[in-house]
Amino acid sequence: QLEIDRSFPLIAWQAGGDKMAYIYEHKSEVYLCMLDLINKKTEKIRFLKFDKITGIDFSDNGRTIVLSAIRKGQSDIFTYDIPTRKEKQLTFDFWDDINPRFSDYSTKILFSSNRKRDSLGVGNRTELDASNNYDVFQYDLETGSPKLKRLSKTPFINETQAQQYTKDYYT
Repeated sequence: QLEIDRSFPLIAWQAGGDKMAYIYEHKSEVYLCMLDLINKKTEKIRFLKFDKITGIDFSDNGRTIVLSAIRKGQSDIFTYDIPTRKEKQLTFDFWDDINPRFSDYSTKILFSSNRKRDSLGVGNRTELDASNNYDVFQYDLETGSPKLKRLSKTPFINETQAQQYTKDYYT
């Protein structure tokens, strides 16, 4: 029996509501569909390098999308510049990085991860600990530093879907 993948479509709205994007799969290919609601234009982009996309969010100006995507069995965070169609991989390590969201006027990215340390690329791991829970981290796009800011540390609790509530408060 054919199993239905209920993780699609993924939908994101640009702040102000002028654009909407959604991710879907068709015959094992991953697509981004951009809808310009003002000009009533649709653009479809096929992602060749991703096996699956699990999270999406628009930057404030609508020019960049942040993605959590699976490539070669590894879940990492990427930015995608819409006008140039260029992607940039921000995380690249053993840990699972999911549910990215822009914050602080799109200068930072919040995401959930099961990493144990607050630095990118630290530790060559091949298996997860028993307490494989997700905490929230912040990546600074302006500095591009491999040092992350840990926003939560809650053993045995999964913290996902982080959002910025006020300038210094995240939920």
